Amino acid sequence: MKKSIVKRIGSLLTVLLLTASIFSNGLVAFAADTKHTQSKVLDWSYNFEGSGLKNAYDPLTGGNTNDAFRYKWAQEFYFWNDESGNNCYCVQLGTEHDNNIVMSSSTFDDEGIKKYYKDVDQRKNLKVATIFAYKGKTKYGYNADTERVASQAMIWTVSGGFFDSSSENLSSDENTILNRIYAPSSADHKNLVDCYKKMKGDILNYYKIPAGATTAVRTAPTYELKYNTSTKKYEGTIKADSSISQFDFSKVDGVTFKKDGSNIKVSANENIKAGTKTVTLTKARAKNSGKIEECVPLFYKGKNDSGSQAKVGYMSGKDPVQAYIKLKIDMPTGNADLEKNFIDFFGNEE
Repeated sequence: MKKSIVKRIGSLLTVLLLTASIFSNGLVAFAADTKHTQSKVLDWSYNFEGSGLKNAYDPLTGGNTNDAFRYKWAQEFYFWNDESGNNCYCVQLGTEHDNNIVMSSSTFDDEGIKKYYKDVDQRKNLKVATIFAYKGKTKYGYNADTERVASQAMIWTVSGGFFDSSSENLSSDENTILNRIYAPSSADHKNLVDCYKKMKGDILNYYKIPAGATTAVRTAPTYELKYNTSTKKYEGTIKADSSISQFDFSKVDGVTFKKDGSNIKVSANENIKAGTKTVTLTKARAKNSGKIEECVPLFYKGKNDSGSQAKVGYMSGKDPVQAYIKLKIDMPTGNADLEKNFIDFFGNEE
């Protein structure tokens, strides 16, 4: 009996440690089932009758089977919130929503999401579109309704297969979808298009890493820091590009990083201990919208295949783009080698 109790306590501690590990890495362990409540955006509508658009991709069928973008119309625009109040966006235009249906969710890093979005680029773009979608606070300089509708338009284009990831310019399909959305005024519609363009720029820029870096450890460049007798510091300048302004550096005792335009100026105290110092660079700012909102994007579908439209949403947590720098101090020669090793978005070294 005593051994059984000890065994159970040990199992419980293991679970707690695993959970703590998940949270310490900035990720949320799981998302609970929830229901989605539907509301209306006043004075906005859409009409896709005669649009000429192709069938949209439907994640639940795994094919281009959704013809709603060729005929569907509504005199009002809808939006949804989960039971925590978080915003959700439709990925199945034409499928009815039911407030009473329980929705189950998965993150975009779950293996199961690949069943719904097999294309890697589409899956990644939808994840990032959810990060930049309206969540209750405006971030592109427009009113809440404009940013909410622009977010839904973006989710439609990415999930439906209309999104052109090759350029920040809008494709014919993207223009058609935006032109089929009717705003309260022509000024509001112009703001809708402008907001969509800024959001698209943020999505396409999200995975960018600075020049002068590599995603592979074996090919990572080494930068030499030289001792400056005037300042009594080891110093060097790394040529990057303007995207470095979007990253924050973690604190490392004795080492200072300063962004100077497209460059990184690095200095280390002369009495710094020999060894390797690891620095984490976290992407904290977007190209157009400023500070990136921390969240973990989710894909929702009706639990047990119950028939309410699939959506994307999010939960609290962190899942940032990160990069890493290694500073190796070589005391005998008075030099330091800066090994800049960037890791891809999913945290895998290539």
